[in-house]
Amino acid sequence: MKLIVLAPIYGSREISYAHALMFHGYFPSRETDAAPYAILRNVHRMPDLFCPILGGWTVSESLKEKLLPFKGTEFREITFTRLVDVPWEVGEAPPIPAGAYEGGVFGGGIVPAKFFAALPRASPARRKVGRYYGFAPPAAYIEESRYRAVKPVPFDFTELAPKDTFVFPASEGHALSVAMMADYPVIQNDRYLFFTEASFRVIDPYVDMRFFVKGELDLRRRSGRCT
Repeated sequence: MKLIVLAPIYGSREISYAHALMFHGYFPSRETDAAPYAILRNVHRMPDLFCPILGGWTVSESLKEKLLPFKGTEFREITFTRLVDVPWEVGEAPPIPAGAYEGGVFGGGIVPAKFFAALPRASPARRKVGRYYGFAPPAAYIEESRYRAVKPVPFDFTELAPKDTFVFPASEGHALSVAMMADYPVIQNDRYLFFTEASFRVIDPYVDMRFFVKGELDLRRRSGRCT
């Protein structure tokens, strides 16, 4: 069984950390699980699919409608606590306020919360971006208890992707099986999404591949590659 694997990029030869913040946004930590799922981001470009730094997969309402038939998938409406409106383009250095920096942190010293706090807030009209939802497919490590003899499948983009690409590392293995993927067309693990070929065709038109990395996993042979 061939799977398509997707993960967000937060830095590459073309995409700086500031570019990633502009595209993906930032998810401040919550004090409790009951707290609102709130995001800070730029409205200059509102993609249908993004994954805020420190947050989870997020989709537009139109993409949510496409994903509703996927078995086991859950959605949670999100809120935006700060929306900024700053023009930017890939290939050009995005504006970084002096107040966004702090020594000794990832991303060249850029602190996401300070970054968005220092940028101009979007106008009331531009804040009307429509509904967005947290996208939560079944988690492999939870579903594995329902399947017999599930063995961890190695797949790590930090080993497969280009060396200058920053993507979250995987754990020791993903608890996947052919039977699990036959039941669920999309599974999540370690902020990676695993799709059957048919299910990925649904989401493919919505993916801006400058900000994601895609790979292929042969589940029967347990081998993967980056595309």
